[in-house]
Amino acid sequence: MTTPADPPVPEGSFRRPPAGGVPSAATGERWGWELRAPEVPTPTPFTDRPPGLPAVEAPWLTKLAGSRDRSAGGWWSHVRRVCALAVLGMATWLSTGFSSEYSRWVTAALAAGTAVVAYYTLRPVLLPWWGDLRYRRWQRSLVARQQSVLEETREWARRRAEHEQDRSAGVRPQHWEPLRPVTTHRVDVYGGDPSGAGSLLLSVAGSQLGSGTEVTVVDLSQDGICHDLVRQAGQEGRSVDAALLPDDLAAVDPLSGLTAEDVGTVVAEAVHVAERDRGPGGDRALDATLVEQICGCLRGPVTFTRLHASVRVVAHQEPCPPALSREEYDDLVDLLGEGARRSTEARLFRLAAALQRLAALESPALESGEQPGALVRPTDADLRVWELSERVGDLGGELLAHVLFQVLLHRLRHDERGGSRVLVVVGADRFRRTHIERLDQLARRRGVRLVLFFRHLREDAVDLLGGGEAVMFLRLGNAREAEQAASFIGRDHRLVLSQFTVSRSSSLSSTVGTSRTDSASRQESESSGRQWSRSRNYHYGALMDFPHDSGARTKGDQRTTTRGTSTSVSTGDSWSEQSGTSDSQSMGYQRVYEFSVEPTFLQALSPTAFVLVDPRDPGSPRLGDCGPEIDRMAGEGESLRRPDVPTGLADLQRLTGSQGTPGWEVGPEASAQVGPRTLPGLPGHAGGPGHPGRWGSAGVRGLPDVQRLTGGRPGPGRPGQARTGDTPARRPGPGDPGAH
Repeated sequence: MTTPADPPVPEGSFRRPPAGGVPSAATGERWGWELRAPEVPTPTPFTDRPPGLPAVEAPWLTKLAGSRDRSAGGWWSHVRRVCALAVLGMATWLSTGFSSEYSRWVTAALAAGTAVVAYYTLRPVLLPWWGDLRYRRWQRSLVARQQSVLEETREWARRRAEHEQDRSAGVRPQHWEPLRPVTTHRVDVYGGDPSGAGSLLLSVAGSQLGSGTEVTVVDLSQDGICHDLVRQAGQEGRSVDAALLPDDLAAVDPLSGLTAEDVGTVVAEAVHVAERDRGPGGDRALDATLVEQICGCLRGPVTFTRLHASVRVVAHQEPCPPALSREEYDDLVDLLGEGARRSTEARLFRLAAALQRLAALESPALESGEQPGALVRPTDADLRVWELSERVGDLGGELLAHVLFQVLLHRLRHDERGGSRVLVVVGADRFRRTHIERLDQLARRRGVRLVLFFRHLREDAVDLLGGGEAVMFLRLGNAREAEQAASFIGRDHRLVLSQFTVSRSSSLSSTVGTSRTDSASRQESESSGRQWSRSRNYHYGALMDFPHDSGARTKGDQRTTTRGTSTSVSTGDSWSEQSGTSDSQSMGYQRVYEFSVEPTFLQALSPTAFVLVDPRDPGSPRLGDCGPEIDRMAGEGESLRRPDVPTGLADLQRLTGSQGTPGWEVGPEASAQVGPRTLPGLPGHAGGPGHPGRWGSAGVRGLPDVQRLTGGRPGPGRPGQARTGDTPARRPGPGDPGAH
């Protein structure tokens, strides 16, 4: 099937297919999409300060306040002033009726007193009015002086708004970015189901076609993995050369352009590899020599049908068949002597049996009248596809797959074309390690990028793991295969919670006591005493003095006896109760050497999710998604896990072995989200086979959430602490109540 080439696509554009199709990149290389966490640039503070207000000067305000303070208050003072004013006014009016020579001076004095009293009477009423009038005049003059300050404040606010807008414009929300390996040579893809492998092939080959690269796809999986790619290339109007084998085997004519030696090598290698013969290489060399000599006897085009007939003629099993001419028959009959024919008879039978299956696959096209090579295949097709049909049996399909692989090797060996080319082999599990390494060697020499799809990670695929450069892992359902992939990604040292102990103890004690105290005492005292007193008075005369007694004489005895007895009794009961409870928790951390990516994570990937391991990428391994609906998911942060797999911090801890948020180095404390360092690339990991990155406690790159998935990052300031550049407190304006 061939479609005409379309006009070139402008660089940097995106080609959109019709409704129902899937988008593909028109330029650039894209293997999938990586979910990146929100990117917040380093905040730059707004250093400009708002203009200050001019100094407010109002000396009259203090004087006015002092005057009001000196004014007497109270209703009684006002009554007295009014009465005094009335009395003085009446006296002044009455003084005008006097006719004496001093009446004028009296009237003038009373009039002056009346004026003074009138001033102090009206002052409490006039001061507020005068203060309001002065304030309005002062406010108008102040606003007139502050007009320039207001203009500068508006300009400052405008600059600040522009600064905030520029800072907000630099913040990128959670988004999807194209993902591709850094290496430009061989990439191995392991695992996945047909839908996931088809999505990855569509993403890879579609982006390569958009960038003008010639893509050749050899789909030997028999699962129709290349159907979406062929359909999209046709919708985009690209030149496609697609062949479904064995229906188009005669049109493809895989043996055309090969020498007799090449045909012998192709058939011998295919027969031996298909039979998994591990014998010495001399058997394959002898078979290749026999086929080469048989091809040397053929003068027409070499096909599997003619080769099968020729081998039977050499083995003397068939007379001249219709597929051979008489001259070719005669040459083949005389090719081997009797002794040589008998010694190689078993080999001829085995070659004839293998060629019979290939001829049977080729016969339907020949019976339809289509001659080998009759259909001119386009030589400048953008996309070439060889697909092995699912209707082919196991034996025939296995043999034809190995023949096509050997033909691909020989064509690549003789291909001297330049330009950017990509060769994709789907279903590489069929081939041995030596043949894959030979294909890799030839592709490197010819400058062809090689992409190999392996359905399983077993047998020769395990030996090939890491033999190229970049490796991609789709979902690996088998536990052993997932463990092999996790071992390849690598291990790392980290601290994990190894022990958690909770202990709780309680105690209760009660004490009951009774006490009784008896006491008795007896007291006895006796006292005795005697009192005696005498007083004498002296009298002095004018001529002589003589004493004489006067007053009273007292004499007495006293005796006191006291006796007493006291008895006391005290009784007491005591009761006490004590209870106590103690709780303790302890956590133990242990340094372990475990997988950077757990095997269970590889088993739980969604069909279109993959883990990219590239030794040249510092952020390896990376988690991506190649789903065709990724354009609708861009910026929405949808999960890459299956719906039945729980997501959240527990899954992230199960993957990373840490209790932290993706994207930040954390300690034992739990954190939020995420979040994934999510899909922005993983930090370096140690222990892998040549991979400098690790998937450890610093988070998971590529997880949608998850924490690789996790909330926004905290700003540079601490919680509750203002940062430089934040909006300052508003200054009161001239019209505000507190501005003055």
